[in-house]
Amino acid sequence: MARTARIALVTGANKGIGFEVTRQLAREGFRVFLGARNEEAGRAAAEKLSHEGRKLDHGEVTFLQIDIANPESIEQAANEFGKQCDRLDVLVNNAGIALPDDNDILSITPGTFAATLRTNTLGA
Repeated sequence: MARTARIALVTGANKGIGFEVTRQLAREGFRVFLGARNEEAGRAAAEKLSHEGRKLDHGEVTFLQIDIANPESIEQAANEFGKQCDRLDVLVNNAGIALPDDNDILSITPGTFAATLRTNTLGA
């Protein structure tokens, strides 16, 4: 029986930890969906990793637009993912937001705090 590629989705993957997790999964032969809310940044990150992968014969990296704070975006991403794959082997919920001016949590508004908490806990 032929082994099929394992499939992963990493949210918040256009930079930082999510980008590196995506890179490492691709190096291990995964087909990785690089999730990002910013289409331009996400496509650029996926292209960079795809270019690396072609040179080194790594797994495929595909951009998937997803904003974990937006239920419509999540539904659209799920539908797009479902058109391309019939399963998901690994999910890395990396996406999150930082408080504006996060050096002083005592001075932020309750609304900003609630939006940040909602995104970082319920979004994932």
